[in-house]
Amino acid sequence: MKPDTGTPMALTSQMLMGLSFPALKSLKQQSGAPVYQIICETLKVENVMNKREINDSFNNSAMNNVNIQSDVLEKYELSEKNLIALKEDIDRYSQNEMEKEQNEEFYERFKDSLNKDNKQEAKKYLTWILKGVGEVASVMTIGTTLGFW
Repeated sequence: MKPDTGTPMALTSQMLMGLSFPALKSLKQQSGAPVYQIICETLKVENVMNKREINDSFNNSAMNNVNIQSDVLEKYELSEKNLIALKEDIDRYSQNEMEKEQNEEFYERFKDSLNKDNKQEAKKYLTWILKGVGEVASVMTIGTTLGFW
């Protein structure tokens, strides 16, 4: 079967697959956060579609309460979906059980830091998560939205 090359998602995905983290950071700086966030979300959707997974359904067990006050999310222009995606990526891309537990602890501390309005501490924990799971869309989207990179 011939790969899909005609849809906007496929074209965007093909164009961006070879970009490194510094190149994506430069793209964000040149085009602004909304364009970069759309690109990251497109890549996440492409990744999910390739794995034949169904996310964000009413019975998805990963759709748990992220326990961050809505005013904090609004202040930083984040949504619960961003945080749920981060938790799912930690579960999916951690290389072993010990790393997964460590990243989950960093995730909890990241959320606590946001609740305490401590962006510097939140950046530290998100950076540690980035090192643990790699440059996945959820980490890049949250980091860009918060102005970390």
